[in-house]
Amino acid sequence: MRSARALIKGMAATAALCLALLAPPDLSAFPDAEKVWEAGGGPPFNFGLSSLTSGFLLISDRELAVSYGEVLELFDMGAFDLEPEQPPSLSVEKETDGIIGGIAYTGASRKILASQQDGDLLEFTLANITAEPIVHVLAEEKKLGPLAHDPRSGYSYVSDSTSLSIISY
Repeated sequence: MRSARALIKGMAATAALCLALLAPPDLSAFPDAEKVWEAGGGPPFNFGLSSLTSGFLLISDRELAVSYGEVLELFDMGAFDLEPEQPPSLSVEKETDGIIGGIAYTGASRKILASQQDGDLLEFTLANITAEPIVHVLAEEKKLGPLAHDPRSGYSYVSDSTSLSIISY
């Protein structure tokens, strides 16, 4: 009995070692599809960001939200590409323009909150991501930055860089 266990452990160790030694160094898998790229390269996607990022949210194993400038984009991490449906562009006409200072995820209600450097808080609903966000004016003409959301209480805490304070919403 003892020798059978030792034999099985030895075979498992040998199989793991062979896999580690024989697998090509440029082979990767996440989460359900193998992707191969040039040796020394990175994942086969390009975020295409045009300015400094203000937030990253890993919503699930497959969903990533990224904010930069006046842009919020959603990425499919399984396909290494943009999600087919994206939030609308921020605009002066809809009064949603403003540089995004930070983003937070609400959890069960599946919303993304985005603080802006003009005092607004935008609320995007993932179930209807192409719809215009709801605009909440928290601190008119104040520079809002990083934020956090507590799903238990439902409160969001937004940093106000102008008055060096935290706004509870």
